[in-house]
Amino acid sequence: DLQRAPAFATRGLLPWYDFLSGPTAWNLPEYRLYIDRMVRMGLNFLGLHVYSTGSVNRSGGAEPFLSFSWRGIGHDGNLDTTQTARWGYQPMRTSEFAFGTSEVFAGEVFGADAAIEAQGPLDAVARAKELLGAALDYAKERGLRICVGFEPAAIPQEILTAIPANARRAKRDRDGSMQQVLDLTSVVAHDILRLRLDDLLNTYPQVDAIWLWQNEDAAWTTQHVGADTLPFDASYLQAAHDYVQQRAPQVQVVVSGWGAVHDLLDGLHAELPLDMPFSALNHNLGTSDTDEVYGRLGERSRWPIPWLEDDATLWQPQFHVERFRNDIERAHRFGADGMIGIHWRTRVIDHVASYFARALWQPGLDTSDFYRWYGERLVGAEHRDAFAGKIEAIDRAHAWPGDLDDGHVGSTAWSHGHSNEAGAAFNPLPTAPEVMDHFGGFADFLQELAATVPDEAAERIRYHASQATFARHYVNSQQAAIVVDRLVDAATSEHRPLTDAELSEACRELERIYDAVREAVEAYYAEISTTADLGVLASLSLKYVQRAMWQRHDAVRQVAVDPAAVPIPDLSQRRPIQRVFVPVPPELIGPDGAVIEAIAQARDVVSVTVVTETLDGGDRREIALTHRGRGVWAGEIEATGPIRYWVEARNSNDGLIRSPGVSNQVYSAVMIEGG
Repeated sequence: DLQRAPAFATRGLLPWYDFLSGPTAWNLPEYRLYIDRMVRMGLNFLGLHVYSTGSVNRSGGAEPFLSFSWRGIGHDGNLDTTQTARWGYQPMRTSEFAFGTSEVFAGEVFGADAAIEAQGPLDAVARAKELLGAALDYAKERGLRICVGFEPAAIPQEILTAIPANARRAKRDRDGSMQQVLDLTSVVAHDILRLRLDDLLNTYPQVDAIWLWQNEDAAWTTQHVGADTLPFDASYLQAAHDYVQQRAPQVQVVVSGWGAVHDLLDGLHAELPLDMPFSALNHNLGTSDTDEVYGRLGERSRWPIPWLEDDATLWQPQFHVERFRNDIERAHRFGADGMIGIHWRTRVIDHVASYFARALWQPGLDTSDFYRWYGERLVGAEHRDAFAGKIEAIDRAHAWPGDLDDGHVGSTAWSHGHSNEAGAAFNPLPTAPEVMDHFGGFADFLQELAATVPDEAAERIRYHASQATFARHYVNSQQAAIVVDRLVDAATSEHRPLTDAELSEACRELERIYDAVREAVEAYYAEISTTADLGVLASLSLKYVQRAMWQRHDAVRQVAVDPAAVPIPDLSQRRPIQRVFVPVPPELIGPDGAVIEAIAQARDVVSVTVVTETLDGGDRREIALTHRGRGVWAGEIEATGPIRYWVEARNSNDGLIRSPGVSNQVYSAVMIEGG
C-alpha cells in the first residue's frame, strides 16, 4: 500500500516541446486529458521548457509560447508540424505517407490546430499563446503548480543581430567556428531579461514558478574562448530572482540545468539565495545516476529530472523501471524534495510513468512488486506473473533494441541512438544477436499472450506487442542497411561503379530493407491509439521511410552502371485493417460538452456514431459524428451526470466496428464536472 504522505513534496512531469510525438502536436483536449491523468496519478507539478533558438542551444528554431520583441524587432516562432523542416523533419503532405497510413490524418498537415490554422507568423504566435494559456487555466483549476521557463542565454537570431556589438561576445562552437552570443554581463542582456520575465508573467499569470535553464550546449560540449567559459552567470540569475521578487513575489525562480551539473550547482549554491530551487536533467539522457550534488545543497529545494524516456530512441519501447528505482532512492537519500519526469510520448511509457508516480510516495518500491501490480492491472491475476517476469527481465537486462550506453549519448556528434529524432533519425547501428534473441522472444510472448487473455486485456497487450514487433523489424532494416552502406561507401570512395556481384547483393539488401520497413510501419500502425502515436507514425514517413528506403535506393542508383536495375520501393502496399479508435477519450465533460474525435482505420466507413448511456444502462443516446477527412470523424458529447460511451463505425456493407474494440460490456467512463 502507498504511504499516506508523499516522500517528495513536488511530484511533476515535464512534457517536452519539439517532436511531433510530444505536446508540440497537442490541442486543448490533449492538455486536459493529460492534466486529468496527472491529478489521478497523485502528481502536482507541470513544468514546461520553451526553446528560443540561438547559437547556444540545439533548437531548430524558436517556439511561439514565449515569443517577444526587442526595440520593435520580433522573431519567427512556430510549433512544428509535418510541413516544418526542423528537428530532422522533411516537409511532406500526409497523403504521401507510406503504406496507407495517411488514412488516420484528416488533412494534408498534422500538428496542433494552433499551427495548422494560423494565418501567418503573428497569428501563429497568438494562437499558440492562447492555447497554452487555456491549458494552464485548466491545470490551475485541477490544482497543479505550474512552472514555465526558457534559456536566457539563447535569444533569437533576429534579435541578436539587432543588439549592439558590445552586448555580444564570442563563443567557440562544436565545429571550432566562432559564434556571436548574448553577453550576459551586458546592460542589454539585463534589459532583455526583464522584458522576457515581464512578458512571461503577463502572458501566463497562472505560473507559480519560472525556471531559467542553462543553455543546452553547455551540458554536452566544452564551450570556451581561452579561459573564458560560457557561463550560467550567477549575477544574472540573482538579477532575475530580485526582479521577480519585486514584480511577482509569489512566483519562485528555479535554476535548471542539462545534466553535467555537479560543478555548476556547487558553485551556484554558494552564490544564490536558498529560496531558488535547483533542478536539472539527469545526465546522458538519464543513463547516469541521480547526481550526488543534490546531497550538497543544504536546505535548498532540489528537483532532479529523470528521463521517463530518451529522445535518442523515441520510436522504440523503453523500459526504465529498475533505473528509476535507483534514481528515486538516490534522490530521496540526497534530500531532494521533488522529482520531475521528462518525456514526449504517453501510453507507450505508461509502465515507467506509473512506477514514477507511485515511487514518489514510496521510494524503494521493488521493481518485481511493481511489475506484478502492473501486470495484474493489464492482464489480470491469472497471467500477471508471466507478464511481469518477462517485462522485468527486459527492464533489468536493458535488453531491447535502441538501449543506449554512456559512449553513445556522450558523443558530441549527436548522431547515435537507434532512432534519434533530433537528427540522423535512421542510424544503422549493429544490434547484438543475443539482444535480438532476448527481445524477439519477448515480442513473441506478447503476441501469444494477447491471444489467450480476455478481450479487454488483449487490446492492452496487443498495443505493447505492436511496439515490440516494430522494434524487431526496425533492427532488421538496420542490419540490411549496414550491408548497403558498406557497398556504396566502398564504390564511392574508390570512384567506381558497383560490380555486378556487388549490385546484386545491394539490390537483395534493398529489398530486405523495403520489406522490413513496411513490416515495421504496419506493426506500429495496427495498434496506434493516442495523439503521441500519430506523431510517431508521421515521423516514420518523414524520417524512417525517407532515410532507410529512399536515400539508400538513390545512393545505390548513384553507383550502379544501370540505375534502372535498382528496385523501387512500393509505398502503396497496405494491410487491410478494420478498426476505430479514440485518441483523446474525454474523461471530464464540462457544461458546454466535450469534443470527441474518432479515427477509423478502414477505407469504406460511411458513418461514425458515439453512443452514450447512464451508468445504469438508461438514457441511451446516439450522436452522429461529422466527417473531417479520410478516416477522421469528430463531434461533441454532453452529459448531465456520469455516463459511459463507445464509438461505432459502419462500413458500406453495414458492418460494425467498435471502440473500445472489445465486448459490449466494456465502456469508457466519463464524469461530469460540477453538479
